[in-house]
Amino acid sequence: MDVRDALSSVKVSQLLCLENVKDKPWHICASDAVKGEGLLEGVDWLQGNGRRSTRSWFQLTKRV
Repeated sequence: MDVRDALSSVKVSQLLCLENVKDKPWHICASDAVKGEGLLEGVDWLQGNGRRSTRSWFQLTKRV
């Protein structure tokens, strides 16, 4: 993790109650922007889950 005391991917999914999201695919992968770890995994997941998932991700990031 590139930020001290950053939440784990499991904790993030719990705080967002993602286990309750049943009608849309979701995925959280731990990443470290400084080391470049986990970034390709996230991009690969987006590519493998089609245009709808990518669009939803961009809509979500615009709200933040």
